[in-house]
Amino acid sequence: MPRSNHILGILVFIIYAFSSTAGAVDVCTDLARASCSGGGRPDGTNIPLPRMPSEDSLKAGVRAELALALQRNRANLGPKLMEVVGAACPTGFLIPSCEPDVLTMGTELMWHWLNGGDEVAGASARALAELRNDPAMMTALNRSNDLIRARSGVAAVDSRLRSLLPDVQALMVSLIEQQIDGEVSPPTIMFCPGQSRSADSTLAFVSTLAHELGHSIDFCWWVREKIRVSSVTPTRFSQIDESYPFRSAVACLRTEGSVQARRASNPDQNMSPDELNRNCQARDQGGEAMGDWFSAQILSGYMDRFHPGLSTEQRRSGVMNATRDLCGNGTDENHPEGNARVNRIYSAHPGIRRQMGCTTPLTGVRQCGQPLRLPPATAPGGAASGGGTASGRTSY
Repeated sequence: MPRSNHILGILVFIIYAFSSTAGAVDVCTDLARASCSGGGRPDGTNIPLPRMPSEDSLKAGVRAELALALQRNRANLGPKLMEVVGAACPTGFLIPSCEPDVLTMGTELMWHWLNGGDEVAGASARALAELRNDPAMMTALNRSNDLIRARSGVAAVDSRLRSLLPDVQALMVSLIEQQIDGEVSPPTIMFCPGQSRSADSTLAFVSTLAHELGHSIDFCWWVREKIRVSSVTPTRFSQIDESYPFRSAVACLRTEGSVQARRASNPDQNMSPDELNRNCQARDQGGEAMGDWFSAQILSGYMDRFHPGLSTEQRRSGVMNATRDLCGNGTDENHPEGNARVNRIYSAHPGIRRQMGCTTPLTGVRQCGQPLRLPPATAPGGAASGGGTASGRTSY
C-alpha cells in the first residue's frame, strides 16, 4: 500500500474511533443532545411499522364518509358543521354551491380530531361538543377511523402494543405497593386507536405507557383524592404533602439539583379545596415530573425483566428512542423544560445509567429515588419463579 494511503487509512480509523468514543461519552453526559441527534434507532425491540398510504388518499376516504353523513342527516348535521367551520352559507341548510367548501373544511376538522386534536380556533366549546356528539358525525368519525386503520395496516401493530399493557401495569403495581400498604388495583389508561402510527420501538412505547399510567398516582391526583376522602378537608398543599406516598421523589424533583418542578403556589397558602385542585391541575409541574419519574423507573425495570439480553448499544438506543420526543421541548405551566427532563430524570436514574454503561453519576444532578425492585417473575401456572425481590418498603 502506498504510504499516503496508509496514513489516510490511519487517520480515518482515528477519526472513526474518536467519534465513536465521543458519542458514547455524550450519551452518558448529555442524553438529551444524543436523543435529539437523529430519528428512531435500532434497539432490538423495534416494531416494523406498515407503510402508510398518502395523506391525500386517506383524507379522500374521510371526505366520502362526511358526505355520506350529510346525505343521511343534512337537516341536523349541516347547521352544526357550518357553525364550527365558519362556511359562508345560509344558516340552517347547505346549498350546492357551498357544499364543496363545507366538505373540504369539515374533512380537515375530522382529520384534526382523528389525529388527537381537540379545540379548534374560533369555534365555541358548545358548538364543538354538539357537532362531535351528533350521531351522524360520530358514525362518520368511527367509520373514518376504521378506514384509516384498514388501509394503513396498523391494526396488527396496535394489537401488539396493547399486549404490552399488562406487563407495564404489573411493574407499576409493584412500584406502588412498595409504598402503600395493601393490595393495589392496576392503573388504567385509555388506548387511542392508531397509536402505532408513531410507535417504532417497544421500549419507547413502554416509556409512554408508564408516563401516562403514572398520572393515576401523581401529586395532583393525590390532591384530588385527599380532598375527596379526607374527614378534615385540607386547605393548604402542605397538609397534603406529607401523606403523598412518593413525597421524597416529588420533593427531590422540585429542587435545583433536579428539574426544579414548580409548585402551583406557596404550600402554606390557605385556599378552598376547589382552588387547591384547580391550581394543581393548571400550574403545578409536579404531576408531569412524576410521570417522567414513573416512566424512568418502569423503563429500566422493563429492560431488566423482559429484555435482559440487549447489548449496551441497544439499551442506549432504546433509552434515546424513549426520550427523543422530549428533547428540545420548552417549559410551560405543567411541564419542566424538555432537555432537563431527559438529563435530570431519565439519565439520572441509576438503573438506566447502568444499562447504558455509564459508570459515574452525573455531576450536580440529584438521583430522586431508588431503582424499582422487580416483582418475582411468574412461571407457567402462576407460581413465582426465581429472581424475587427483597422484602420491606423502599423510600421514594
